[in-house]
Amino acid sequence: MKKQKFHLIMIAMIIANLFIVCFAEENNQPARCDVSAFITDKDPKGLNVRSAPDKNVISRIPYKNYQPEQPITVHIVDAKTGWLKIDRWTDGLTIGKFAGEAWIYGKLVAVSIKGDENIKVYGGPEGATTHLVANIHEKPAAETPLLGQLDAENQLVNVLDCQDKWILTAGKMLDGKLLKGWLAPQQQCPNFSSACVL
Repeated sequence: MKKQKFHLIMIAMIIANLFIVCFAEENNQPARCDVSAFITDKDPKGLNVRSAPDKNVISRIPYKNYQPEQPITVHIVDAKTGWLKIDRWTDGLTIGKFAGEAWIYGKLVAVSIKGDENIKVYGGPEGATTHLVANIHEKPAAETPLLGQLDAENQLVNVLDCQDKWILTAGKMLDGKLLKGWLAPQQQCPNFSSACVL
């Protein structure tokens, strides 16, 4: 009887230790993303930071009259169903850090598109005009197929998902149609386009 109790206690301890190890591993996984974006939310109360996607508000990033030359940026480490996990924010002077789970709504932050290719568009009263565009890939890798090009001039896009330094986004092409796909790190600017160094 005593041996049986001893075995039951040992089994319980092993299960408890396995749970602790698994929990620790789950909460110490390396960041899936390494992306910066700027806040576009204009709520004077500040941007809500939640304990999990669409859960309790645990903090707020202070509101600032968002100016092109002084945006508040967040660092994104994960994404899930339209929500972004962040580990810090900064306004250039102050840095706020989060030790645990910290999630914000993805549509309240954006990046500018830098663009790296000029193409000519013919037609219209001005004749041929030159537009800056950015390539959109099928997957977060440069060797994957191109889906098309986004108009990179004064266009802000949201972060729908992320992988390493790539972001999944959706924006307008030169013909006005919407295109969804992956934007390369060198095409992103965590700032307003007018203040982005191209």
